[in-house]
Amino acid sequence: MPKDPTQYDRLTYQYKRDMEPCGKPVCVYGWGTYTSGVLKGQPMKQFLDCYEDEEAALAAHPTAKSSSHWTEPQVNLNHLPDEDTPCAGGMYPDDID
Repeated sequence: MPKDPTQYDRLTYQYKRDMEPCGKPVCVYGWGTYTSGVLKGQPMKQFLDCYEDEEAALAAHPTAKSSSHWTEPQVNLNHLPDEDTPCAGGMYPDDID
């Protein structure tokens, strides 16, 4: 079932040299913000679909803008505890007695 592109803040498309995740060279992604969980408030990137070329992608998603991995916002995990941070109940398998 196709995802609804109107539920995202913005759309982007990228050329995929390795043709992942669907075997076609242009992939479209929807962007938003995580609203719950440990990633709450972080940028969310959701795969929508792939197309044979840029024209087909823009015909299906006219508001999509060109993007690349180097220009996209990245998820920041600095808010998560590291291995040496004490956590109630323990967070890592070696914490189990």
